[in-house]
Amino acid sequence: MKRLYALSLASAIVCGSCSAQWMDPDTSCHEVRAYVGASLSTSTGDGLGRVSYPTVEAGLLVDGEWSLGMCLGRRDLAARSEKERAEDYFAEAKVYAYRPFGKATKGFLLFGAGTFFNTDTYFVEYGGGVCWPAGPVDLSVQYSNWAATNYVSVGLSKTF
Repeated sequence: MKRLYALSLASAIVCGSCSAQWMDPDTSCHEVRAYVGASLSTSTGDGLGRVSYPTVEAGLLVDGEWSLGMCLGRRDLAARSEKERAEDYFAEAKVYAYRPFGKATKGFLLFGAGTFFNTDTYFVEYGGGVCWPAGPVDLSVQYSNWAATNYVSVGLSKTF
C-alpha cells in the first residue's frame, strides 16, 4: 500500500508541475485538461459478474497526446460474500500515450500499476485501444493484460 501512495504522490507532483508552468523551449505553455471516465472490463470465465471489473477514473490530459490518471474500481460485479470488504476494491495509477489516426479517432497505449486495498497484492496493466468522440463524451474500446489476465474494456470519458 505504501508503494501505491508513493506512486500516487509522484503522479500528483508531476501533474501539478505540468499544469502550473510546464514550458516548451519556445516558451509556449502546454495545454493541460482534466478528464473523468468510467469503464467496464470483462474477461473469459465463470459468469459475467465474476469476471467483470467496473472502474471510475480521473486525471490530466496533456496536449491531447498523453495522460496521467488515477483509477478506482471493484474486483467484480458479483458479491464474493454477504459483507462488502475493502479487499474487493483497488486503486491504480495509469499513463496513456495517444496517437491520432483519421479525423477524430485516436489509438492509445497504456500502462498502469495498482493494488487491492488492505492486501499486499500488487498488479500491472498494459495494453492498447481506440477512442473516438460521440457528442460531448469520448467512447473507447481497449484490450489489456491486467494482473496476468486479458481483458476487453468499454468506456466513456469527458474532458474539461
